[in-house]
Amino acid sequence: MTANSTGSLERVAQLEGLYWHYVPSRKEILHLYPGGGGARKGGVLKAFSLTEGKDRVVATIDWLRQELAVSPDGKRIAYTTARLLDGPSPNQYVFELAVMSINGEPEATLIPAQPERLMARAWSPDGKYLLFHHLKEGPKVMNVETRESWVLHPDAAGRGTDPWGLAWSPDGSFVLIDKSSSSSERLAWQGVTAEAVARLMEGR
Repeated sequence: MTANSTGSLERVAQLEGLYWHYVPSRKEILHLYPGGGGARKGGVLKAFSLTEGKDRVVATIDWLRQELAVSPDGKRIAYTTARLLDGPSPNQYVFELAVMSINGEPEATLIPAQPERLMARAWSPDGKYLLFHHLKEGPKVMNVETRESWVLHPDAAGRGTDPWGLAWSPDGSFVLIDKSSSSSERLAWQGVTAEAVARLMEGR
């Protein structure tokens, strides 16, 4: 859906996938995993063209996670895979951070398979650096060409929470870090009744 100048909503597209990412430079919406769910074998990433009104398959990648970061020029996608290991220990995963072209061609592995959770977040405006989240070390930034990376905020490391807000300023001069977590948001709404929400929304 989109809001026009009058504030009313208009339908733009009906997508199959639950998770989506808009690519302004290409007028496409990347989407994956109809019905939701996590990483799985044979994960299909599609791109819906707002110009042509149809989908194209970008790539089929085993264990592809829903967190994607598209470069500002719309040419590269940073993504994470989370592969479930075989063995006696349940729910043991290995995570890998990689880059592919917008057409699905593999370009580089930025961080090879390792046990700590990784999530791609955002490219710098010049396309040289990538923000990503490392569950143990916290939010980090990487020089994509050299693979060198730095911790952005050591206080956020090792807390077991994911800062969903990692973004660059438009000129690339600073980074926004939202340290809130989904668990704290749930606690904030604990005990709120449907009647209370309805009263709050009256007159809006």
